[in-house]
Amino acid sequence: MDPKNSFAFRKLLPIYNCIFLFTYLAAQTVSQDPKFHSCEPKNCGAGPNISYPFWLSQEQESFCGYPNFMLNCSDKRPVLAISNDVCIIEDIFYANNSMRVVNAAVYEETCPTPLHNISLDRTTPFTISPGYIDFSFFYNCTSKPKDYNNLYNLSCATNSTHYSFAGFHLEEIEIRSIYSLNSCQDFANTPIHTGEEDIGSLLRANYTDVLKMGFLMNWTARNCSSCERSGGRCGYENTAFICFCSDRPRLESCDAGTSSNAVRKILIGLGAALGTLVTMLIAVFWYRRKKRQYESIFSRSIKSVPIFLKKKHNQDLEVFIRNHGPLALKRYNLHLELDDGFELNGVTNAEQSDIVRQIAIVGLWCILTYPSDRPSMRKVIEMLEGPLGALKIPPKPRLYSPPRLLSYSSTTSLV
Repeated sequence: MDPKNSFAFRKLLPIYNCIFLFTYLAAQTVSQDPKFHSCEPKNCGAGPNISYPFWLSQEQESFCGYPNFMLNCSDKRPVLAISNDVCIIEDIFYANNSMRVVNAAVYEETCPTPLHNISLDRTTPFTISPGYIDFSFFYNCTSKPKDYNNLYNLSCATNSTHYSFAGFHLEEIEIRSIYSLNSCQDFANTPIHTGEEDIGSLLRANYTDVLKMGFLMNWTARNCSSCERSGGRCGYENTAFICFCSDRPRLESCDAGTSSNAVRKILIGLGAALGTLVTMLIAVFWYRRKKRQYESIFSRSIKSVPIFLKKKHNQDLEVFIRNHGPLALKRYNLHLELDDGFELNGVTNAEQSDIVRQIAIVGLWCILTYPSDRPSMRKVIEMLEGPLGALKIPPKPRLYSPPRLLSYSSTTSLV
């Protein structure tokens, strides 16, 4: 980057930061309701996002969903207690108020065996979706069905005298095999939604894979679509449905009765834009004024360096000239002036005096006798941008030129 452009950019960088901060704060004034932020969808690390009518314990506030829809996290997955069992929520389909759940024992046990039917309390908002198939489990049967190949053997619950097995449509076994299921001591059914899977293909799978297919459940709650379409987040507060909007809660949606709110948002946006424009104009005006001021003072200081530097203390520099000749005279003279203090003819205020003094000091650094003592261009920019008090007076110039390597003529010439 060109040094002049770099210098200008660094000078204007605080102004740009202020403009960005001003615009950001103006935008944030439209989004300040804390409950709107509290009901942002969350998840347990894996699995679906949780939002109304559900709410995630320890992650969301209770007003973000219905009281009976509280979920917990277990092994980075959302879980729900159903019929004294812990079920993992694999998917949530908010569009049709349904979810797919799987008994957590399927993932936790090597030989999961459902011991009871799923029974839902009347007060629960959930129901099992229609279209499921009963996956039946029979335990401790005294005999084995003849059509055993179409069943799943439960080896963990079978011994030398009793058999345990699972399968679909076990009532057909009694008809085909003349087998009485009454010989079994216990049984349980669990619903399975197989989707488009054929039962015949499922017989070739392990029974735990069948259980992992889970089943669908529906729920009943106030519809949230109108609130969500308006940019809000639904909740339940004081036994009533509520739509949390970015500025404040509303009964139905963020669009309801928002003509005045829309005007308010427009005015805030226009105010932010106008404020940003005014700030930018002030920044440009300030920069141009400073630039002209620096150029004017720098021009006068360069033209007047031999004239306006007046010593406060008389010193016989003629003796120095006669003894040492003109070598480094101008540098030495200016260095003495800076050491002893100097007055500036034509400079009317302290700010201009500091600027000229800063330029003079940097200039002395740049014309030191040895090039290795001179600062780099990056350092020069830092010295010009920094405060005057941080500058050090350069060392007094040496009264002899740096040694030069003798050049030897070569016998080979380049054509």
